[in-house]
Amino acid sequence: MVRIMHKKNWDRFIIGKTTFLGEWNWNIVEKCMVCALPIKDEEKNEKVYCPHCRNPAHENHLIEWIKLKGICPLCRKNLSQSDILSI
Repeated sequence: MVRIMHKKNWDRFIIGKTTFLGEWNWNIVEKCMVCALPIKDEEKNEKVYCPHCRNPAHENHLIEWIKLKGICPLCRKNLSQSDILSI
């Protein structure tokens, strides 16, 4: 017999069709959509966003990507250097 124990302080997260149970971590680390490395606090002034999907990237990484591909690495919409958002 399998008994499932639920903790009262756990939250339920639904992503797509998958449900996750766990504690929420408010210290979410943003990752560059080009290199997938975390964007550190001291690099916040170098962070830019795609205007279509609002995902973050290191500015120099996204600019190089745009020069090669001309599209967003995630949403695949057309993107130029003048389109990127620095927030």
